[in-house]
Amino acid sequence: MRSLVVVLAALLVATAARAAPSDELGELFSDYWATTLSEDPFQATQAGVADYNRLVPAVAPADYRRRMARAEAYAKRLDAIALEDVSETERVSADILRFILKHELALAGFDPWRQPFLSDSGFHTAMNDASRSTPFRTRADYEDYIARLEALPAYLDQNVANMRKGLDEGFTQPREILPHVLPSFEAQVTGVAADHPLHAPFAQIPDSIPPGERARLERDGARVLQEKVIPAFARVFAFMKDEYVPRARASLGVSSAPGGEGYYAALVRYYTTLDDATPDSVHALGL
Repeated sequence: MRSLVVVLAALLVATAARAAPSDELGELFSDYWATTLSEDPFQATQAGVADYNRLVPAVAPADYRRRMARAEAYAKRLDAIALEDVSETERVSADILRFILKHELALAGFDPWRQPFLSDSGFHTAMNDASRSTPFRTRADYEDYIARLEALPAYLDQNVANMRKGLDEGFTQPREILPHVLPSFEAQVTGVAADHPLHAPFAQIPDSIPPGERARLERDGARVLQEKVIPAFARVFAFMKDEYVPRARASLGVSSAPGGEGYYAALVRYYTTLDDATPDSVHALGL
């Protein structure tokens, strides 16, 4: 979904550069993109927007409900815009946004936030990905990063709460993959702050920052990592090892989870981009 949003952003730049025939459509695009960045500060950082570099995403169930209410409002705004007189580029942009909103809403009905990780990535690595896109040139850049580190434990704890709900409702990742996933959780638990992956920016503070400030920033960053971030990751790892793995579903396909058949069918429609695609029809085509 994120890659499609980036494609939409690129189209918006092209549209804005030559003055869209429909002001309503241009305003909708701008509003949707602004909402996307404000709701996902990590994505904003990766998109080169520094306004939210002090923040982490809010991922409580109420936050997802708020986002879906906004998505419904954007879908209604899009449907109300007459597209007959807009350019081909703008129609393509409108079609992409319609696709994104339609599938955001369809998949949201299955509460996928209850299993916020895959076999190769997830909420526990999101900060690492964002940090690699974060500019570290000024004192303000580092102070923003330290503030983000301060906020990270709450983000991790919210995801654990979401996964506990998934455990209670039988909506989990399959137990079979978890031994291969656990090392990525364990790698975030280090004894010393300097050994943690998120400490890397403090080892490369540029000389343009005065020595005294460099020492203070490194000291503050190490303190937050040692006292807050590493213990939070330790809680996550203990939860994964002691609670999640023993209670995760023994079956493999998500279709065996409660509501899983509908979720799988919705994913097939999303990944094929075909409204009439079904698991059986895709399987038959493959044969």
